[in-house]
Amino acid sequence: MKKWFLIAIIAAFLSLPAFAQIIIGPGEGGGMVPVASLTSATPSSGYPGQTLESVAIVGSGTQFQTRGVSSVDFGSGITVGSFTVTDDTHLTAYNVAISSTAAAGLRTVTVTYSDNTTVTGKIFSVISPNWVIQKSENTSGPGVPDTYDIMYDIQFISEKVGFAVGNYDKFWKTTDRGVNWTASNIGGDTYNIFYAVHAVDEKTIYVAGTHFNNATGGYDKALVYKTTDGGSTWSDVSPTPTEYGVGIKTTIIYDIFAADATKVWAAAKGNGISPGGPNENFFYTTNGGSSWAIVNIGQAQGQNPELWGVSAIYNSSSSNYDVWVVGGWPGLGWWSPPLYIGYKSSDGGASFSPQAEASAMNNRTFLRKVQFLDPDVGYTIGDDQTNGYIFKTTNGGTNWTEVTPSSAPAVLYGLHFLDQNNGWVVGAGGTILNLRTTDGGTSWTSYYRDPRDLYGISSYNAYNAWACGGGFSGRGGGAGDTGRIIMKYVVNPTIASVSPSEGNPGQTLNVTLTGTNFQGDPLSFGSGITVNSFTVAGESAATGTANITIASDALPGSRDITLINPDSGTVTKTSGFSVVTTTTTTTTTTTTTTTLPKTKKIEFTPEKHMLGPTSQTLTHRTATAAESLFKSGGVVKLINSRTGKEIVGKNVEASDDGKTIAFDIELPPKTDTSAFGYYDLWYTGPDGVTATYSRAFTLEYPEGEVFFWPVRVSSSALRAAAPAAQARIAYTLSQAKPIDIFIYDVREAKVVYHRKYSVGQSPGGASGYNEIPFDGKLDDGTTIPNGSYVLQVVSEGKVIGKTYFVVID
Repeated sequence: MKKWFLIAIIAAFLSLPAFAQIIIGPGEGGGMVPVASLTSATPSSGYPGQTLESVAIVGSGTQFQTRGVSSVDFGSGITVGSFTVTDDTHLTAYNVAISSTAAAGLRTVTVTYSDNTTVTGKIFSVISPNWVIQKSENTSGPGVPDTYDIMYDIQFISEKVGFAVGNYDKFWKTTDRGVNWTASNIGGDTYNIFYAVHAVDEKTIYVAGTHFNNATGGYDKALVYKTTDGGSTWSDVSPTPTEYGVGIKTTIIYDIFAADATKVWAAAKGNGISPGGPNENFFYTTNGGSSWAIVNIGQAQGQNPELWGVSAIYNSSSSNYDVWVVGGWPGLGWWSPPLYIGYKSSDGGASFSPQAEASAMNNRTFLRKVQFLDPDVGYTIGDDQTNGYIFKTTNGGTNWTEVTPSSAPAVLYGLHFLDQNNGWVVGAGGTILNLRTTDGGTSWTSYYRDPRDLYGISSYNAYNAWACGGGFSGRGGGAGDTGRIIMKYVVNPTIASVSPSEGNPGQTLNVTLTGTNFQGDPLSFGSGITVNSFTVAGESAATGTANITIASDALPGSRDITLINPDSGTVTKTSGFSVVTTTTTTTTTTTTTTTLPKTKKIEFTPEKHMLGPTSQTLTHRTATAAESLFKSGGVVKLINSRTGKEIVGKNVEASDDGKTIAFDIELPPKTDTSAFGYYDLWYTGPDGVTATYSRAFTLEYPEGEVFFWPVRVSSSALRAAAPAAQARIAYTLSQAKPIDIFIYDVREAKVVYHRKYSVGQSPGGASGYNEIPFDGKLDDGTTIPNGSYVLQVVSEGKVIGKTYFVVID
């Protein structure tokens, strides 16, 4: 969450591979020649369990063809099936298989020449599929020292409402779990930089940071701003540090903590006065910022630490707040041990005593963030700019125990714990996205999604966490994107039970679902069933009620229930609901109600087939039943659940015992756009008995071909269509991939529709056939108007396929 030191930036900058050089002696030609390296991989990442058909590798100064290549290695947990060399700087690896247990993170790819020498580059990542990027962008701004566009801090106060701050006077707010973010200005000066945000509730929020003076090239004011209307308007409630000489005053506040609307504490850099002087590195207010008390932490010990983190907890024993601050030492030459990097107050911040000493914490010289869960249990993170460290206390900070995992990066910037056992830590260089523990730091799980530095982390419950950052320090290696970024931890929902699990055509009923992490729409019950509403009971709910209407002409049979959460988490309960039928027969003398047996279920091994340029015949397909069901003269059909298209079986033959039926099927050519999709298998006997198997056949198109059905669609029909009758976007993936779908308005020359699907999400990013309903709603909430459109399906920057369609009434 805090700024880099200049010396660290220079060191990281010079260590980047692009700037490495070697000197060749005079006898070898003289001069300086860049070291050969691997510079890029396409695609540049993959998920555990994924196999990439090919990865194109580009080198700089390499000699793949001249010297020959004996092997290509992506590191532990990744195997390469084969490779081909194109020229000295290009080669392609094939069937790159990432094991399901492969560790997430940035990988060094090694190419070994025939003479056993190697060339390397950090150009490939194993990324965690349960972290998704919600916002990633660059914004031009003034030449402040933080030339990279960075979000420094983030906080969520509910599952839906969150806030973030960063460079360029920016404040971001979301009310939909981070799916959309709205940016606004805080103080009206783009040279403002905000490092911390702390919300009391949805309305009252404090932010803290500094102002950069472009004329002098330095910082000239410590900033605290406050809003009481959720960020619509802001008031400058900054403290007024003492100026001890020209430019000698406190100018940066790194962290802020608000217990309520009036009690606020702020940790600051201090004014740089020599040891023993009034360093003014801490401020607190009890009236919401109308006035501030100034505290000189470290002065009594003859020290002047910069303070970067603050946390406060109400202590019922003293009827006051315990306050902790942590910090570090930008230059150690002025001071002699003991070097205190943590202090505690038991009187609400009026006075502090040293608590954490560098030598007692493995000689760490920086503590960057602190959080206490109660007066006894707390965590802090720090580093020595070479290795990151995590410490835990169970006695209020008197003693600290290191709980650092081996996967910690060089610098740790942010932490957030839900309770003393469950928490997250984020850091620099992209070596991890975050660390997660569920046992108080005894063990940690490592994640990775992007090489940018991460400064802030906020978790609301076990199903929702967000990280923010940006910029690129180079500490993790690899190629760096300098834009700001927000990512969300996504947990797929689960469906445990459905009640009732069946209904009749023409019926409207409430269906209760139980499971985990229900966030709301969209929910689908399959063809012929309209979901009128889906109401969940609370946040990340365990129960939800769907009001559904079964069409009067809905075909009997089982349906899959699919829930897609707003944050992209998804679950499908196969055959979770069934449409069943009953009939009534009447005579003129006696009325007899006879309930016929429900549509019977048969067994069939599902098949998938690619449609070709001409029709294909599948011979001798067989279905079975547990009882004597099939009879001579029975009819077998495949019925498309999307279009209703029927494919009638040929050469139908029932076995003598009636438990097996064989048939041939003629598949249509791919030019029949009504043909692709899921087909239910239906049997109707001469005695009127029916039997079915849901999704017996899936007819797909080869990857690279994308279809929109129907090619010509009416805008008014889209507005009126029930889910089962909506238009469809369909394509096939050879393996699970992250997908972006774009619809481009040819007349307006702009993208009007953009949807993202995570790897493995079904439908959308799943391996095999993907069919996505299109209700005509564009990104601005309007229904797609008449016009011509281009549909494009993209994965990781590569176009999988595109097609065209027309909307006309």
